Amino acid sequence: MNLGDILFLAVGAVLIFLIGTHGYAGIIAASWVPTRRKDYGRIIKALEGIEGGVIADLGCGGGGVMRAIARAYPEVSMVGYEISIPAWIMVRLVNTLSGLSTRCSVHWKNFYQEDLSRFDAVYCFLTPMAMKKLKPKFERELKPTAIVISYAFFIPGWKGERITQDSSAPLFRYIRKDQP
Repeated sequence: MNLGDILFLAVGAVLIFLIGTHGYAGIIAASWVPTRRKDYGRIIKALEGIEGGVIADLGCGGGGVMRAIARAYPEVSMVGYEISIPAWIMVRLVNTLSGLSTRCSVHWKNFYQEDLSRFDAVYCFLTPMAMKKLKPKFERELKPTAIVISYAFFIPGWKGERITQDSSAPLFRYIRKDQP
């Protein structure tokens, strides 16, 4: 770790402590509510069939899901998008400390404005309103073979597999080619 990395980590830790994690009105798709760790295994299993490629985590929060996927699928690259500055700093910090920063990149950007056509799969834990807004974007931009995994909320009008387990939140798995 070089001096620049150390300074970035130190400044990031101080900022997280001082200002907490807050989104920005008008562009935020969901408050930061982390995916339950006990559900990481279901998410990883729902991505079976992924043979390398790039997976997006829209609104990656603290990056726990992207790191779990990266560990389970070493041939996959993860790209996270986060609009909250403190959460973005935190996920960069944790990715660096975990040694996964080369395979788990995170961008401080509004994912609604990003081109999703390069992704082989997309994971999201967003609000029903965000899922409704993303539906036409997914239909325009995603590859026909792309897998979409949505935690807790379905994509209106899409047909997919609902994966439930006991009292856990539902998980929805879609393949883009199966949609209108």
